[in-house]
Amino acid sequence: MKLQPKHLLIIIAVLVVVVAWVVSQSLLQDPSKITRVLATGESDSEMSVTIVLLEGDDAAHEADHIFETLGAIPGTVEATFDTDDLTLEIRYDSALASEASIRRDLVFYGYLLWDDSYATRATLSSAGDRQSVEISDSGVSLEPTFILAAEGIPLDLVFGPGKGTRTIVTLVTLETGQEMEQDISAGGTLTLAVPTAGQYAIVDSADRWEIGIIVE
Repeated sequence: MKLQPKHLLIIIAVLVVVVAWVVSQSLLQDPSKITRVLATGESDSEMSVTIVLLEGDDAAHEADHIFETLGAIPGTVEATFDTDDLTLEIRYDSALASEASIRRDLVFYGYLLWDDSYATRATLSSAGDRQSVEISDSGVSLEPTFILAAEGIPLDLVFGPGKGTRTIVTLVTLETGQEMEQDISAGGTLTLAVPTAGQYAIVDSADRWEIGIIVE
């Protein structure tokens, strides 16, 4: 069938509309924002953090490494990284992860700076001679995920019953590598008799970092 001029005009008009739509969509997309699907599944929560670059000033290049790190954190589903302002938007499944656990892991990997605003300070006894923190298992992680404590005052870490790989935990002094293990399947207490200034971590039986502790 031979195309009539009116048919050609209709085809041209359709092509013009399609091309215009494609161009408009490309203009709407911000080239500084990179989105990556990290895992199959659905997200029901979202958080946003500002990332620290570890490999220089090329944010676009480092985006791949950031997404690889996020992909290793259970529960993360999708993320968008803004290479201009270094904002990282993370969408995750709250049944598998929490904002606190994701933030903790990003601090551990070096992509997020430590911030006292999301840490829990140890409670000082009325006599001022001991300090303590109560730690619970949320089913996703041990919480609180960051603890601030005072130097020189005995610190009691009081655990509720742990679950899964969190039934046995180890307190690690990061500067020296010294370790102290505790079975918390039914709960338990780990005590730093004379905590010195520095950084400590609580890891589970799978060597996964659960809690960061700063003594100052």
